[in-house]
Amino acid sequence: MNQSVEPRKYFDLHLRALGYLSRVRDVAAKGNGRSKAKPFLACAISAFHGDPNVENGIVYLPLDLIVAGEKAREAVRSVMDDANNPDVKVLVSFRAGDHYIRTFERTGNRAGETGAVLKGRLLRLFWIKVDGQEVYREQSDDKEEPDDATDVHDQAPERINAHVPSTDGCDPHDTDGADEPDSGGSTEEPRKASASTERTAPRTNRYPPLRGRGAGHSYRTASTPE
Repeated sequence: MNQSVEPRKYFDLHLRALGYLSRVRDVAAKGNGRSKAKPFLACAISAFHGDPNVENGIVYLPLDLIVAGEKAREAVRSVMDDANNPDVKVLVSFRAGDHYIRTFERTGNRAGETGAVLKGRLLRLFWIKVDGQEVYREQSDDKEEPDDATDVHDQAPERINAHVPSTDGCDPHDTDGADEPDSGGSTEEPRKASASTERTAPRTNRYPPLRGRGAGHSYRTASTPE
């Protein structure tokens, strides 16, 4: 007698957004013997939302992510030097999942304050722009919803009504820098084990109001038009 097998149910929580990529680093996991985990790639993204046409209308959200997708790892590594250069702005359209909040104690000028960062896994990168020029666009057969935020935010001028949108308190470098095993169960790729890494010194927030769209050269070939 054949019994039907009920498919396993799981509820994913994915974040689709735009943000600035930084702090790309390889993390050497700790452990001995069978418990020793493989090294993995991690990064920080300062995601944003809000109205760019209003003074102080843009709000930044710091994320600290393990790069999980194979294509995402390749794309992130291709702009690693630019992302870690404080004088270069690397804007990405991305999807992340398996999120949880991590608190930490700040150091430097805000020593003693409690900060928070949204941890998780970077699953996909849809496109990357370096100083306004598109250098990567994912080639995929998957049908994605239109990236509405691209037209609104990515074309915002350097100054809006003669004011620069505030980014106070949103420096992704001011995080605890600890990479941990992911919680949750997104099935896009098996999760990687993790470990703590040494935190980098806090730096001044380098993120400007959003730049206009530039003509792209490419780290990778065969970019497709929007």
